[in-house]
This record gives sequence, C-alpha cells and structure tokens, in this order.
Amino acid sequence: MKLMQDLLAESSLLEANGVEVQTIHNMVGVPKKFRKIDGQWDDPRAAKAWMRSHENPKADREAAREATKKQKEWDKEDRKAEREDKKKPKIDLQKVYNEVMDEIGSVFPDGDPIDGLIPWFERQGINDWEIGDIIAAAMKKHGTGIERKGMYDYMGFMWDEMGKDALHDAKITKEKNGGEYNSPFIEYENGKPHLAANPWK
Repeated sequence: MKLMQDLLAESSLLEANGVEVQTIHNMVGVPKKFRKIDGQWDDPRAAKAWMRSHENPKADREAAREATKKQKEWDKEDRKAEREDKKKPKIDLQKVYNEVMDEIGSVFPDGDPIDGLIPWFERQGINDWEIGDIIAAAMKKHGTGIERKGMYDYMGFMWDEMGKDALHDAKITKEKNGGEYNSPFIEYENGKPHLAANPWK
C-alpha cells in the first residue's frame, strides 16, 4: 500500500463525504483521476493497471492526426498522378511494333533504329524514358520467335543469320577471283574473310 501511495500525485480533491478523488500518473507521466471511498480505492485493479501502463492518449491522438494528415497528402498526390496518367496519350502496341520493324528494315545491319524511333515517339507525345518499355511491350505482344525477346535481341539474331550467308558468299568470291566481298558482316585478316563482331550483342 505504501508503494502505491508513493506513486500518487500530491493533489487530491474531496468529492463528497467519504469520497476522495486522487490523481495517479502512469509510467510515462500521464495523469488520470481515480476515486477512493472511505480511504479505499473504488477500483483498485484499474488504479494499479494505470500505474503500470505506458499509455499516452494525447500522444496517440496526435499521432493519429499526423497519420491522417499524411494520408490526405498521399491521397492528393495519388489523385494528381492519376490525373496526369489520364492525360498521357494512349498508343497502340501494334502500331509501335510495325514502326519498330519498319525502322529496323531501314537501318539494318549497322544503323541503330532507336535514332529514328525517338522522333517518331515524340510526335506521339511519348517521353524518352518511356520509349524502351513501350518498345519491349510491343515486341513481346506482337512479335514472333526471337522478336519477343526485344528489338536488339532480334537484330543480333538477324546479324548472325545474315552474316553466315555473307561469309559463304565471301569465301566463294575469294575462291573464284581472289577478290574481297564487300559487306558490313565481313572482315578480312591476312586476306581471309571472317565474320565481323556482332554489334547488337
């Protein structure tokens, strides 16, 4: 009982004859009033539980208010991002795939199709940082075979395939007249043709 008395606040209030209200501070210093009737605690279990507690209703309310404030800010940002997303132009992946394949056909084997694709995408209202993802999605959805792996994977494959034919032709040319076969796929070393390094791998 003495331990409990030591933890009681000094102030007390007489509520009525034989009824006393005393303030108890819990472990984090938060006060709470409890009644004593004729010197006995009205609810001794509640009084002891409060003394041992770490509750801080005020801090909890402030934390809740701060969390609500942050949530409102996040919701506002989400709505803003959603509005911006709705403003973004929608693009047909089939159209993108066709444009990619046309551009590859125009610049292959040694030109980079992205040089022509960037201006095309910009005319569609697409930002630079989105272009790679859109091309990958278009190739995956509408491509066949190696095309589905991506634009440069397809170009690397085509380089190897066409390079084999070019090397064959270079060897035939060498055998027939000793001349060199002019091709971006072929390099010569000591007069002998071999495949040039694949720039897309």
